[in-house]
Amino acid sequence: MSDLLTCAPKDGALAKAIAVDTLSTKGMWPRQSVEYWNDVACNTFTPQSVEPLEKPLCAAIHRATVGDMRVALAVSTGSVITRSRQHVARSRESYFLLHLQLAGTSVNRQDGREIALGRGDFAICDSTRPYQLEFRNDTSILVLRFPQPVFRTVIPCPEALTLLAMSGASGAGRLASRFIEDIWLALKEGLPLESAGRLCRPVLDVIASAYAGVPAARIAGTSMARALQVQIRGFIEEQLGDQDLSVSSIAAAFGITSRYVHALFKGGADTVSEYIQTRRMERAAKVLADPMSSRVAVGSIAIGHGFKSQAHFTRVFRAHHGVAPREFRHRFVTTARGP
Repeated sequence: MSDLLTCAPKDGALAKAIAVDTLSTKGMWPRQSVEYWNDVACNTFTPQSVEPLEKPLCAAIHRATVGDMRVALAVSTGSVITRSRQHVARSRESYFLLHLQLAGTSVNRQDGREIALGRGDFAICDSTRPYQLEFRNDTSILVLRFPQPVFRTVIPCPEALTLLAMSGASGAGRLASRFIEDIWLALKEGLPLESAGRLCRPVLDVIASAYAGVPAARIAGTSMARALQVQIRGFIEEQLGDQDLSVSSIAAAFGITSRYVHALFKGGADTVSEYIQTRRMERAAKVLADPMSSRVAVGSIAIGHGFKSQAHFTRVFRAHHGVAPREFRHRFVTTARGP
């Protein structure tokens, strides 16, 4: 089977250092190596499938767990890694994964976008949405995996950063790339447990600093954010009749935080809750103004449009339109009937 070994520190003090495990397809039959590598990749990162572009698949992974952060170096011949909607649906945990290219090149795809990474470049993927990585030749990639709640403690709206390629050639990107690679080298050499336990926050800080100067990282300016706004508004339209429609239910449906939902609506005329209420009243007003619906009770219209009671509906409708729902209806029905 695989080579499983632990990289011990030079002084042999294994118990005091972070363990780095190595798993490899070396010596396996082609079919066996693909099945095995799929199991290793799923266990190391998150459920996904690996398809080799050539056979036999030759691959090895070196991995360590540092507090809340999983660090893994994957080396392989050409392959395509796919995280499908089915994988996402079956996953219990949610992660953000940073992919740092150390050798070769990779093509990363998520949310209809595609970027290419070369030596030293990195990008962030979101495990709550499908993605694909393609390694057309031999490659080496360093992956950092963070639980989403941990990632958000330093980067409040990481959804705005997913699949934004950060160049490792210069500036803050270069500093972050080198810092992350140096940490990996320290882990291989036997980084003491007491030192490793404090690494997660500095790593997140350097990632946040690298993206801080990227204009596209601003929520209002990202194409992904604009697309997400459209999707959320469409979702609201479909769910207006649901009395439980709220910021939290929207966040849960899209796999994002309530804070990010609010951020997407920031700068608009209404807050999320105000927008929902306004759309409900506009929909209800159309029904009230329709002579064909004149026999439908006001209470039924209120409940059918997501209001919890007729009294609440009447109160907010009067505040918005200046008249009660019955008077509003009377005006339109009378006009339609004529003298």
